[in-house]
Amino acid sequence: MKKALTLAVLVLAAGSANAAEIYAGVGTTGMKAGYVHTLSRFFTARAEYNTLDFGHDFSTATVNYDAKIKFNAGGLFVDFHPFSGALRVSAGALIGNNTISGRGVAKNGGTYTINGVTYPAAGESLTATADFPSVQPYIGVGYGFAPNTMGLGFFADVGAAIGKPKATLKASSNLANTVGAANIEAERQNLQKEVDKFRIYPVVSVGVGFAFY
Repeated sequence: MKKALTLAVLVLAAGSANAAEIYAGVGTTGMKAGYVHTLSRFFTARAEYNTLDFGHDFSTATVNYDAKIKFNAGGLFVDFHPFSGALRVSAGALIGNNTISGRGVAKNGGTYTINGVTYPAAGESLTATADFPSVQPYIGVGYGFAPNTMGLGFFADVGAAIGKPKATLKASSNLANTVGAANIEAERQNLQKEVDKFRIYPVVSVGVGFAFY
C-alpha cells in the first residue's frame, strides 16, 4: 500500500509546472498528511495517508465490547472544482487495513449472556473483530486545494467511505465448548448487526496546506 501511494505521488509530481500542495489535518479517519497536484483549471488529484487508533465501546443485545477503531489507510482522490476555486466535489477510495476490534466485557458481576443463556466469565474471553474492505470507495464535498494557487491555505472535507465490515468472533476454548458453536454464531450475527452501522463511514476532516510551484 505504501509503495503504491509513493508511486502515485511521484507520478503526480513528475513533468509538470502546475501548482502542488502539501497538507496535514485531523478528522474521523485520524491524523492525515497528503500531496495535491493541479491537473487543470478544474481538476486536482491527491494522495494521502491516514492513521487512527480510537476507543469506541459498544454493545450487542447480550454482550458489551471494549473496542477500538484502527485505521491504517492511504487515500487516492480526484477533486472537481466547478468554479476553478476552492469549492470542490471529491471522489476516490481509502485503501488499507481498517478494523474494529475488542473484547467482550462481563456483565452482572462476572457473566456473559450469549443467545439468552448466562455463562460464568471468570477465566474466559470473547474477542471480536470487524474488518473493513481493503478498498472503500469515497465521495464527498470539500473546500480547499484550489487549482494553481500559492501559499498557506485551509481545507475541510465532508463525505463518506463505503464498505461493509465483516465481523468475526472467537471465544476461549472452554467457553466455546460450553456455549456451543450455534450460540457463538448467534452472537456473531448480533455483532454483525452492530458493525453494519459502519458500512457508510462518515469522513469529516480539517487542516492546513501549503501550495507552491
